[in-house]
Amino acid sequence: MEEAQARVAIWKYVYGFTELAVVKCAIELGVPDILENHGGPMTLTQLSSALGCSPSAPYRIMRFLTHHRIFEEVKTDEEPSIAYIQTAFSRLLLKNSMAPLVQLATSPVILDSWHGLSKLVLANGNSAFEVAHGQDLWHYAATNPSHNKMFKALVAFPSIRGINFDLPRVISFAPHFEGVENVQGDFFQSVPNADAALLMWVLRDWDDDARVKMLKNCREAIPRDTGEVIIVEAVIDEVEGNKYGDVHLALDIIMMICTVKGKERTSEEWGIF
Repeated sequence: MEEAQARVAIWKYVYGFTELAVVKCAIELGVPDILENHGGPMTLTQLSSALGCSPSAPYRIMRFLTHHRIFEEVKTDEEPSIAYIQTAFSRLLLKNSMAPLVQLATSPVILDSWHGLSKLVLANGNSAFEVAHGQDLWHYAATNPSHNKMFKALVAFPSIRGINFDLPRVISFAPHFEGVENVQGDFFQSVPNADAALLMWVLRDWDDDARVKMLKNCREAIPRDTGEVIIVEAVIDEVEGNKYGDVHLALDIIMMICTVKGKERTSEEWGIF
């Protein structure tokens, strides 16, 4: 029985990339946004017309995606009787939701780095990204505006009133929102004065010494009595029932791919701060 189950499970690793590739395809075609704007069940004919193509390929794409419950297939009273609607999952693939993260993670620049993971394990000093592209992630972004723009699409918070503080090469591509001031600088030098400092998925990119330096600069920039430094990071805790356990372990491998000293941490490791 165990061997039979293994023979089935192995195909997940042989063709596991197809789920990612088809989701990426749907985002690039704008299918989630088309369905959202349609406002109700959308037939294959309507979807194909919106895409400007014949129904054959969209049918096979949507068959795959509905099978994996990314979109939902429903029956209608009209011909054709099958139509598609959004799900909670597919709404995460809208352009104003998590689509930019999927597009970054599946970009050729990032995917090329994964092929160097085994070399990274046997070597010291360079990230897999550096092996693939000859420079680290930050310098690559500085010299490749299209990649930098894709990277910065992840960090827009239009509802927050405050300062968006980052390196000049990052701020140059930052979107402008009412109530948000884009300020150029370096966390390791100084941080603009503010009531609070929010660090989201930042500290994981650096080793302990760099993180401590960054946090000290944040502490000096906020009021001593009322200021807060807010840290948003993943925590690796391999406990039963942790529904994000697989995600957190995957994020740690991504840190191996994209950084030299960055990593995700356990709750005990975060306790040093």
